[in-house]
Amino acid sequence: MKTRTIYLIVFTILSFASYLSGKDLTDERSKTYKVSAGDQLYVDANPGDITIAVWNRDEVEIATSGIDENDYENLTIRQSGDKLTVSFNPRWSHSTDLSLKITVPNDLIIKVNTTAGEIKIKDNIEGKINLFTSGGDVSVKDVKGDLQIQSSGGDITTDNIVGIVSVRTQGGDITLGNIKSTSASVSTMGGDIKIKSGGSLLNVETLGGDILVERANGDLNARSSGGDVVVGEFGGNSLRIETLGGDLKFGPSNGNVLALTSGGDIYGGKITGSADVKTNGGDINLELDPKGENPNRILTNGGVISVMLPSDAAVTVEAKIKLRGNARDDSGEYKITTDFPSAVIEENNTRLEKSSVIKINGGGKKIYLESSNGSIRIQKK
Repeated sequence: MKTRTIYLIVFTILSFASYLSGKDLTDERSKTYKVSAGDQLYVDANPGDITIAVWNRDEVEIATSGIDENDYENLTIRQSGDKLTVSFNPRWSHSTDLSLKITVPNDLIIKVNTTAGEIKIKDNIEGKINLFTSGGDVSVKDVKGDLQIQSSGGDITTDNIVGIVSVRTQGGDITLGNIKSTSASVSTMGGDIKIKSGGSLLNVETLGGDILVERANGDLNARSSGGDVVVGEFGGNSLRIETLGGDLKFGPSNGNVLALTSGGDIYGGKITGSADVKTNGGDINLELDPKGENPNRILTNGGVISVMLPSDAAVTVEAKIKLRGNARDDSGEYKITTDFPSAVIEENNTRLEKSSVIKINGGGKKIYLESSNGSIRIQKK
């Protein structure tokens, strides 16, 4: 019985050693293919990391590494007409370290799919790019063509994109550098979004994080279901920002501003267009220099309104404080005040509300201010 046991142990050790020897990974292999402008490159790797760079040749070089010798039969490269296809889909893969390094001319149409790997693209690619990964990060830099990225579980980073942009991830953060496109759509279901500079039109949405746009050169629509929205410089005609559970902050704007939050404060820089601002549960602090055609409407259902105006502003302010609950019996706590000593004020106070019509520098552009159980302050800059 002991002799048989020894034989079984030796057999097991030898079998395991043989298995390990079969897992030796091959060295890097490469091959080139002739292509023309506008040809298509399709890459499908399961799993694998993919890196694409540019060179000045009418060729595509495909270099592979980290593939188990037994998995090489599952790597296929086919060229038919204007389409070059690279596919790695092993049934049982030991090649968990697969790396595809592909060098291309800058005018190809590129489509990449990987179920468990990272995608990196750099250099000045002018063709369209379509990228998808189920479980890895994506990094793209210096693209002149249209860019579409989808990820089910990773972060996305881009910079210097000129074409139309569509970026979506279900479980990661999105960080975008300069976007120079005419249109960009960015969304994530579970992370933050940070954009350095947006193009002519920028649509941004997250269901579970914050949004930061350092500069929007064109119109901006930004919405968060559970975080803050912050916009630095704004150079477009229309700014629309909304959150269901955080604060809103935005810098100076020459256009029209729509800012809505269901549960936070609102802070705004100098608005020379028009403002439509509302919060259901916080304070509002704005600087206005109303020169737009539309009136300005500022509303809070649970906080203080502070509006700063230039000393020479010719405006008519209609301010109202609605008194609710115990505030009706202690209304002296809530006041409508102004720093403009020469303003003409008409007051109308009742147990249910306080209201004033304030004409500053003779009156002019309309500003409507309304709060519930919160004071209203009109300040001079």
